[in-house]
Amino acid sequence: MTERKLTIEEANRIADGLVTVSADPVDTELWRVEGDGLVETHEPMTEASWRRMLQGYAEQLTPPAKPSATPQDRARRRAQADIASLADWIECELEKFDHDDVAWADVNTLEFVREHLIETLERFSDVSRREIQRSLDELHDAPNNEMPAPGQRMPDGSFPERNCTM
Repeated sequence: MTERKLTIEEANRIADGLVTVSADPVDTELWRVEGDGLVETHEPMTEASWRRMLQGYAEQLTPPAKPSATPQDRARRRAQADIASLADWIECELEKFDHDDVAWADVNTLEFVREHLIETLERFSDVSRREIQRSLDELHDAPNNEMPAPGQRMPDGSFPERNCTM
């Protein structure tokens, strides 16, 4: 006893959207099977044969699943993006202090932020506070290397202007 051949409707129901089966336009007795970049013609099949064929299509048409990010990966990417955004934001805030009538309150605020950034960098980079401070001092002590005002270039042309977008 031979197993019954599926109808086009039954084949589509079993395929569940992986591929679409229709009557072939040239020979309506055949199935036209279409999927993502796939067009084939087949004799109508039994359910068992069709399911085996679908397994092959599933491997061919379904890209390998990407490993889902762990909560730690998502948290790390979020923290990195936030740190970069905060650094940009700080740069924009510095532009507010770029004026000739600076008050001591402004200087105190800048020094407070600088101290907290040094502390943050010390924890983040495992570089000692003394080494960070030495590096900052070298920037100011280098001959002919006056620090430019925010938004201006160094005498050698480095540190190009960047407009604040925050």
